[in-house]
Amino acid sequence: MLKIRGLDMDAALFGKRLKEMRTEAGLTQMALAKMVGLSQKAVSSWEKDQREPSLANAVALAQALGVEITDFLKPPKKPRKGRGAK
Repeated sequence: MLKIRGLDMDAALFGKRLKEMRTEAGLTQMALAKMVGLSQKAVSSWEKDQREPSLANAVALAQALGVEITDFLKPPKKPRKGRGAK
């Protein structure tokens, strides 16, 4: 369980939100990793819920994505349904 500002956060939620915000920013895992001085493997493992980032890495990711660290606590956005969606 990752703790951010005294709040517990499920690693699965963090991974989903990280991937969502990274893709919304138009970044690849490699590009984001380079921005924060980490490996692409680290970003991938967080997005796949295999590992949890340290608080320092979570802060660095938020800064690189231009979001507040607490944005990782928010539920993922629901996918929009298009005309052809079932």
